[in-house]
Amino acid sequence: MESEPFGVSSSTIFLPESHIMKKDKAASLLIGLGFLAYLAPVLILCATPPFARDALIHHLAIPKIWLRSGGMCEIPWAPYSYHPMNLQLLYWACLFFKSDIAPKFVNMAFGLGTGLLIFSYLRTRVSLAWAGFGSLFFLTVPVILKLQTTVYVDLGLAFFISASVLVLLKWMDQGYGFNRWLVLAAFCMGLAVGTKPNGLLAWGLVCMLLVFFAARDNAQSQWKAIWWGGLFFLITLLVVSPWYIKNYLLTGNPFYPLFASGSSAYPLLSNDKVGADLSIFYLRQQLYGEGLLDYILIPVRLFFSGQDDTPQFFDGVLNPLLLVLAPFAFGLKSQRKHTVFMGLFCLLFLILAFLKSVPRVRYVVCIVPFLAIMATMGLVYMQTLTARAGLGKKIFQVWLPVLIAVLGLGYNARYLHTYFLKVNPMPYVLGQESRDTFLEKHVGEYKVVKFINENLPKDARIMLLYMGRRGYYLDRDYFHCNVGGLREVTQIVQDVLDGKSSAERLRSYGGTHVLMKTDFLLKEVAHKYDQAQVELFVDRFQKENTFLFQDFPYAVLKIGRAPGQPMENR
Repeated sequence: MESEPFGVSSSTIFLPESHIMKKDKAASLLIGLGFLAYLAPVLILCATPPFARDALIHHLAIPKIWLRSGGMCEIPWAPYSYHPMNLQLLYWACLFFKSDIAPKFVNMAFGLGTGLLIFSYLRTRVSLAWAGFGSLFFLTVPVILKLQTTVYVDLGLAFFISASVLVLLKWMDQGYGFNRWLVLAAFCMGLAVGTKPNGLLAWGLVCMLLVFFAARDNAQSQWKAIWWGGLFFLITLLVVSPWYIKNYLLTGNPFYPLFASGSSAYPLLSNDKVGADLSIFYLRQQLYGEGLLDYILIPVRLFFSGQDDTPQFFDGVLNPLLLVLAPFAFGLKSQRKHTVFMGLFCLLFLILAFLKSVPRVRYVVCIVPFLAIMATMGLVYMQTLTARAGLGKKIFQVWLPVLIAVLGLGYNARYLHTYFLKVNPMPYVLGQESRDTFLEKHVGEYKVVKFINENLPKDARIMLLYMGRRGYYLDRDYFHCNVGGLREVTQIVQDVLDGKSSAERLRSYGGTHVLMKTDFLLKEVAHKYDQAQVELFVDRFQKENTFLFQDFPYAVLKIGRAPGQPMENR
């Protein structure tokens, strides 16, 4: 029998009872309509200027700096600029051709590519309709939907890791050994590691699982398992090595800013000092009043209580059915080996990501494709189980799993509808509002940034204070400090209270102007000092520097006094 993609023939594994939807053209048609209903609004959302936070901080901002510098350059004040940046190279090319909307479609293509991988894997194991459901379910999971309309890199990471694992499963099905599938799996993992630091976790976990399964299935060739794992590791390293070599030459640390002096690989275990290594548990306890049980349950809470733009609730939304349905996939015995591999990867990655970093839904996006596969398999098993249990009524055999599938897609559709209304892209797409008007609605500081671009001299250098490091739309040289400028503001305030010049302190950081969020500045000062000291600081700070333009709470000032120049306030 000719081998199907990923090495398994559909006729060898599918149980007779699961053919209920095999030739159901109506189901396939509905899935097809579902794809159109998902694709149309997402394409419209992609056709708008970028405004997502990390795009303005990193994923577009760094390529724009490269373009202005004439090539890839070192940016010491931005530690994230040392991360591997495979996708940013593609975004760089888009910016070279004067389009910052095109990167959205590039990013969306990786989401669609992952959906195609899921469909290709499932169609050899379940009916065409169920395979289509699995792909559509993944593509419409809220966090995946939102990411497809932004300029982030998480979907690229998910695509390369999914490709690596699914190709590796094909390699395992073909009896292990050294062949092109092992090389291809390692090559894809190398691209994943070169896309985002989270790829390091996937790299280590897949190496470990590869050796474990190879040793288990080849009891007489234990050393071969280690050899295959080592080969996978080395090929991956070779693919990602240009980024590590660059970092080593620039900083002496190939993984910089990871494992840098003074940082903690696992912030959960760090101390409670002020800075980037603040203990996550301590932070959530102080900010949100969460106890130990709340913290331990975060991997589960990610699926049930996520909210967009809310750090307390993990800054993203997943579909609870991913977690609820995935365990049912273990019931399909013919798929158990693959399911165990994917399940272990998801579980271990979730735990390690939870321990290593501030909990964010985006940080675990690379396990969503496997959970979508397992959730689909779980529905198929439920369908098979009800038939075998002698529940002959069609409502149990067919409609119960189908109803659950529809509810899952409905949950996702509801999110898409809400998100589409929130962004409101139609006026811009139809030409009823300008680019500036659209961005003023979605980028709070845009009016002030526009003032800077139109009025400040070309050689101005802007220092960002409490701006969340967002600098993409600035057409002037800029920089920011760690922790948003917290340490620098403390020094400035202390200088003012000691009778020293705030302007001199600001100049010492290397800027000519400051772009800041004034309400954050005042809150920080009021938190540390009494009312009299706050009033003294505000009075002297305003006398020693020139406020040029303000669109509350954002303001731009020229460092030092320029007598007779009034502040423009809007």
